[in-house]
Amino acid sequence: WSFYQCKDLTGPINIPYGVTTIGPQAFDHCYSVSSINIPDTVTSIGAAAFRLCRNVWRDVFIPDLVTAVPISCFESCENIRTVRFSPYTQSIGNYAFRDCFSLDGALNIPGSVTSIGNLGFSSCRSLDYLNFADNSNLASIGNYCFNDCLSLKEADFEKVVTPFTIGNRSFQGCTELVSVNFGSTVTSIGAYAFRTSGVKGSNNTNTIVIPNSVNILSAGAFQNTKINYVSMSDNVTVINNDLFSNSDLKSTWDLTGVTHFGNSVLSGNENLTGGLYLPNSVTTF
Repeated sequence: WSFYQCKDLTGPINIPYGVTTIGPQAFDHCYSVSSINIPDTVTSIGAAAFRLCRNVWRDVFIPDLVTAVPISCFESCENIRTVRFSPYTQSIGNYAFRDCFSLDGALNIPGSVTSIGNLGFSSCRSLDYLNFADNSNLASIGNYCFNDCLSLKEADFEKVVTPFTIGNRSFQGCTELVSVNFGSTVTSIGAYAFRTSGVKGSNNTNTIVIPNSVNILSAGAFQNTKINYVSMSDNVTVINNDLFSNSDLKSTWDLTGVTHFGNSVLSGNENLTGGLYLPNSVTTF
């Protein structure tokens, strides 16, 4: 809490070389600080260390020895433009960059990152692209992680080589998000994950491709999107309520292997044509 709520502290924060630890809430609510310089000697940053440093406008660099960006670390730093993670960063905590409205361009996640927490980048309204490094070891994207990232255009998970999950409502409200490539290792797509987003399909097409690694499709995952067509393997056994409701589907798809087909899966798709064939495997409808 060294400089907690020093609201009139101005100019740059130049942390001396040799410092190894920045404590929790060290500069929390320092509204008038203009930049943050963290030396390479730092190995640990505490929770909410720089939260609400609203006027910080320069790039943020995470030192190589810092493996975890903690909860609320840079939350509501409204004028940060870019962030560079260490190639050794392993986790990005809950709310870490929530409401960093000016964070723009491409967000480059290093291959070492295994988890991005709940609301990690929620309401980062200027982010354009989400990029993962080659051989990414991602394991989880938290709930509401990229919720309301209004400028996000594409999310590509092709380079993720480990099984990973996408949390509930993680991309909800990303109205400019047109294309999602799930790659081949995603195991779970959370409830309402892409609800009210601009998603049309995968790989810049109008077809959403659900990979073989997915068995269960959660409720409302693609509710109120712009998807026209669906491609999924017979590994999908459960399709939950509202999955594609109020979207723009133009045809049904092969449901071989499905055992549960939930309520209102296709409701509100006014341009849907053709028949719906439910295989004998369906036991609940």
